[in-house]
Amino acid sequence: MIIDTHSHYFPLGLINEARKGSAFDGLAIIQSGGKELVCHQQGSGYVLAKEFYDLEAKLAGMDELGIEISILSTAPTLFMYWTDSADANCFY
Repeated sequence: MIIDTHSHYFPLGLINEARKGSAFDGLAIIQSGGKELVCHQQGSGYVLAKEFYDLEAKLAGMDELGIEISILSTAPTLFMYWTDSADANCFY
């Protein structure tokens, strides 16, 4: 049995807010080169992989790699310890 112990999840509600430009802490998602990029006001950024938020894409990727179980955790870039807790709850 293959278990993926390092797999990230990005809440769809937060993605939708970031796509509209109204996510907390200045989080934004932009289009670049045919891909969606997550951009943080602190300067970090990364490609928003569909497997982060789309169940069918996640399961297909797991099947392709022969993974039977995947342990999900929030992407560490979303921890945002410095934000007010009321702001962080806006996408759940």
